[in-house]
Amino acid sequence: MHARTTVKILRSCLVLYAIVALSALLPVPAHASERWSSLITPTFETASRREGLPHPVITSVVQDKSGFIWVGTQGGLARYDGFRFQTYKADSTNPSALPDAYIMSLHVTEEGRLWIGTAGGGAVWYDPVRDAFVRAATGSAGTPDLVITGIADDGQGGVWIASRNGITHIPRSGPARRFAVDTGDLPNNQLTSILRGNDGVLWAGTMAGLVRLMPGEHRFDPVPLGSNGTSRVLHEDDDGRVWMVAPVGDNDQLFVTGDTGTNVPHPALDGRGQPLLFPRGWVVDLATDRAGHAWVALQRGGVIEVDLRDGGRQPLLHDPADPASLPDNTVYGLYGDGTPYLWIATRAGLVRFSPSNRWLASIRYSPLHPERLSGPDALVLHTTPDGLVLAGLLKGGIDILDPERGRVGRYIAGENGLPEAAIVALETIGEQLYVGSDRGLLRITGRQAATPIPLPGPDQLAQALLSWRGRLWIGTRTTLSWLDPRTGTVTPFQCGSTPYVQNVINLRAGPDGRLWLGTPGGIEAIDIDGCRIETFRNDPKDPASTPSGIISGLMFDSRGRLWAGTMGSGIGVATLDQGRPRFRVLSTGDGLPNSNIGAMVEGRDGRVWVSTADGIAAVTPDLRISAYGAAEGLSIPAYWVRSGTLTPAGDMAFGGGGGITVVRADANPGTNQDLPVVVTALRIGNSSIPAGSLDLTHRGRPLVLPSGGTSLQVEFSALDYGAPERTRYRYRLDGFEQHWTETDPTRRVATYTNLPPGDFTLRIDGAGRGGDWSSRGLAIPVHVEPAWHQTTTFHIAALLAACGGIIGLVQIRTRLIRHRQQQLEQEVAERTRDLVEANHKLETLASTDPLTGALNRRRFLEALEAEVDRAQRYGHSLALLEIDLDHFKQVNDRYGHAGGDAALCQSVTRISALLRSVDHLGRLGGEEFAVLLPVTGLDGAQQVAARIREALMATPIPYADHAIPITASIGCAEWLQWGETADALLLRADQALYAAKLLGRNRVEVWTPAVAGRFNAASST
Repeated sequence: MHARTTVKILRSCLVLYAIVALSALLPVPAHASERWSSLITPTFETASRREGLPHPVITSVVQDKSGFIWVGTQGGLARYDGFRFQTYKADSTNPSALPDAYIMSLHVTEEGRLWIGTAGGGAVWYDPVRDAFVRAATGSAGTPDLVITGIADDGQGGVWIASRNGITHIPRSGPARRFAVDTGDLPNNQLTSILRGNDGVLWAGTMAGLVRLMPGEHRFDPVPLGSNGTSRVLHEDDDGRVWMVAPVGDNDQLFVTGDTGTNVPHPALDGRGQPLLFPRGWVVDLATDRAGHAWVALQRGGVIEVDLRDGGRQPLLHDPADPASLPDNTVYGLYGDGTPYLWIATRAGLVRFSPSNRWLASIRYSPLHPERLSGPDALVLHTTPDGLVLAGLLKGGIDILDPERGRVGRYIAGENGLPEAAIVALETIGEQLYVGSDRGLLRITGRQAATPIPLPGPDQLAQALLSWRGRLWIGTRTTLSWLDPRTGTVTPFQCGSTPYVQNVINLRAGPDGRLWLGTPGGIEAIDIDGCRIETFRNDPKDPASTPSGIISGLMFDSRGRLWAGTMGSGIGVATLDQGRPRFRVLSTGDGLPNSNIGAMVEGRDGRVWVSTADGIAAVTPDLRISAYGAAEGLSIPAYWVRSGTLTPAGDMAFGGGGGITVVRADANPGTNQDLPVVVTALRIGNSSIPAGSLDLTHRGRPLVLPSGGTSLQVEFSALDYGAPERTRYRYRLDGFEQHWTETDPTRRVATYTNLPPGDFTLRIDGAGRGGDWSSRGLAIPVHVEPAWHQTTTFHIAALLAACGGIIGLVQIRTRLIRHRQQQLEQEVAERTRDLVEANHKLETLASTDPLTGALNRRRFLEALEAEVDRAQRYGHSLALLEIDLDHFKQVNDRYGHAGGDAALCQSVTRISALLRSVDHLGRLGGEEFAVLLPVTGLDGAQQVAARIREALMATPIPYADHAIPITASIGCAEWLQWGETADALLLRADQALYAAKLLGRNRVEVWTPAVAGRFNAASST
């Protein structure tokens, strides 16, 4: 089994390397026009069957006039609204269904009609009013062939349909006309593509060359492109130029017409005057933008991004080691018109790519791309005076990134005196580079071997370095010291005869001339000259005191304010009041994506960019926060503390798990989108109504609700395909209510019941990532018909009949009603109280362990499945702890089962006291427990595990006249994104627990591949 898997991996690698080599042989240079460009790893979002598509092979993509994305596959059609795919399957017995599941082409006409070409059922168009498909005629009255390769509209309400047996023109009215070889119109009947330009010229690609039909003409003319081989019409750009491809020699060559009105194609050239050539027979589609970029889809070679200004090329390929890469190198088409995204049809799903997002990019690690990063975790980033960015790696070694030239150099771990140890701090003084590692401090001069520098004190982990006042200041877990670069001597810092003893995590020089230190317990400011130390810690009674928790980062901005990042409490921003900081704390409630802060870097425009455990945020000088994540192309979910730097060009870089994120100096997210709001589902009473049947035009027909209290339910969506989870909604039924009802993406439904008769207007608005309400909201007229008893005639008659007896009956009836109401209220209250108590008891018995009160195994595993699903949907982190009370059998043997039960109950009490309300504690069996930590990374999970172990061990558990000592072994595992199941996460946590037991118990072990290997080895023996 392992041998077969290895062979498959090797084959995938060989295919990838072959494609990369082929791209490298193309006669064009790499990108040279933008910083970082050749180092950046493009990020792709992929949807396939798991997200609801009917088939993984995507053949075509198009956007309709309403904004929906339509996806053609080899197994049906799908409509996408940003949240879900509505699928349409083939059914030969239903004349209103698709006639064939294999979709060959999609086209939206100028009038907004969606046409679908199939591989065996001819052409159909979609009728939104009936939510049905209408089949075009075939045979002599329509298309002569059922294999449709392309569709274009004729500008007069009709369409041109290309097939494997010629071209058919189906006008708005009148008979269809066929163009083919036998009619003398085409060089070949097998059409590859068809496109009508904005100037009215109809272009068609055939297996024997390109043809063109001029406006007003009735015969196609051949268009010589230097070859009679297979040609394909690809794309019309924003300037009205039509792009096409034809074989020339051993290559596919791109051709392009002139500006609008000049319809003679000529070879397309890049900015250096070189023709655009690609492997013969591979080019299947093309897309362009106004910035001078083109994307060329290769049927077996991924996508090539071409910078038309300088000819630079970047292959966008599948990387088996990178889940954010293109999912497959077999590409069938591109679509980019009308959306801010480039949609890519591949053999492995629908791909969304944001080519316009060039301000936020990632340099991801992949073992198949050693030319980028040599390790996945950049623990520290540092910019040298000459603009190079140094990345200290967790696996050891230092990568040297040159943003301007796009190159990567290396100090390799294990060579030239650099130990194989994690690099945690970097600092330069002149030509000397100082390196802090978990094996001590080193100095590197040029390309010379690294020289170790012994540090005072028992700890050699130089985790904080700062060049200040001509000295190198060094912080370890126990001391603060400084190094004289001229002599190389290290001196411990002390005031008088008292040495400074503290865990120094951060070092910053303050504008007040003091040295500021971040520590696990707070902040300290040292007046070096006066030898005075001032400590600032959190005071729960003072909201302006130092934020609680470990200080993960310190920074002074250009206004002289102190920024303190924490592990769990967000950011504190302080002004100095007579040298004492007074903080305002920013947390997730203010817009931060996570309260665990990695690094903070101030940009040229005064915004402070912050990396967190769940994305990146920008904080304006007035402390307004904008958060950025996967929608902006962010593919690195969590970042390391202190791993951030600013380059001389103004770019910012942040190191995280999996690589480096670059924020360009001219960062302009442009998140204010005027999103179209659409109706995605509609129900009146118990009947589902096609959403396309709504008449949303001015003075359109109202939506009619019959009398009798019929309910109305409208589902809606604002079409933001990048971040639908960050949209907001509001709706209001004018004439029935005065206030808006605001809701989130999980509740995109407006529901009304028992509406009175009359005319109303249902208004629905959506707001995207920028927060502004869209100007493209919905206004749906609604008319509720009156029932017979709600008519004016009935009301008058009823009023006259009731007036005679109502006065005499009202007093008697009122008394009877009040008496009966009191009795009913008393009975309902008693029965409700009994029912609530019974349900509560049943729920407790069904979901909790009767001894300890923790969740039982079944309920805990349900919670695990739910949290894994939530983490997958929103991209959150998730961690799992498995806890085993050490040698618990001895507790039962020595103190009896009653003593053991007391120990279990007290252990659960201590563990519960350390958990958040969102955490889950469960008893898996016997003395084994598990803790589920949502939105928590590996570092946070380790901290929780350490506190649990210490709390159990700190004080023996009292029982009768005894004190029962308890220790625990804990295994820790973080959920691996991109589809890891709950069972797999549970297995890895169990392996880590096994390692903790194997290594002597009473300890915390984190799952690593080595731990898994040790577990498997032990299991096999």
